[in-house]
This record gives sequence, structure tokens and C-alpha cells, in this order.
Amino acid sequence: MKHTEIRVEHLKFGSLVKWSIYVTLSAGIILGLLFSVLSLVGFEVEATLNGEQLTGVQQILFLLFVTPIMILLLGIFSSIILYLPMRLVLKIKKGISLKGLFVVEVSEKNENKAVEQESNLNT
Repeated sequence: MKHTEIRVEHLKFGSLVKWSIYVTLSAGIILGLLFSVLSLVGFEVEATLNGEQLTGVQQILFLLFVTPIMILLLGIFSSIILYLPMRLVLKIKKGISLKGLFVVEVSEKNENKAVEQESNLNT
């Protein structure tokens, strides 16, 4: 598989939120696992729920499930706040280059626009 480079000049709000969901959920899962393992091997990891200190299995389950959810909510909230500044940066920098394996899906509506734009360039 060949990696290609694309240039993103505009990103829709829903796409930014979707990207943030994947990134922050992944980070939350890793941190939840890390904190659970650290708790198992004897490091002091503190987890409280309604002022009550959790220990043992309750603490591990809390860390495994609540940490990813909390980080996910923080990521969604951050993406909502950072959308307009991100658009401004993309406009100033004239986009951002990304490298990777991309699949481009073109809807019929967008395909017609692309054909119109090509014909306008050729005339």
C-alpha cells in the first residue's frame, strides 16, 4: 500500500468532533489500562466516587471504565471550543499536509461539481 499526502484546507465541524472522539477515546483506554496496571502492581493510585475512596476490584473497574469516558468527554468539549481557532489557523497556514493511506469517497453531487470545475478550467 502506498501512502499519499493530502492537503486539508477546510475541515467540517462534524469531522473534527469525530476525529477528536477517536483520538481521545484511544488515549483514555490507554490511560485507564495504565492506571489499572499501576494500581495492581502496588503504586498508589487514588480513585474516589462521591467522596468515598475506592480500593481493590472496584478501583480497577472504575479506572478501566471511567477514565476513558472522562477523557472522551474532555476531548469532545475541547473540539467544540477549538473549532473556530482551528479554522483560522488553517486559513492563515493555507491548510495542513497529512500523510497516510486515504480512501476518498465522492458522492454524485460532489462528482458533478468536480466535472463542472474541470470543464470551466479547460475552457
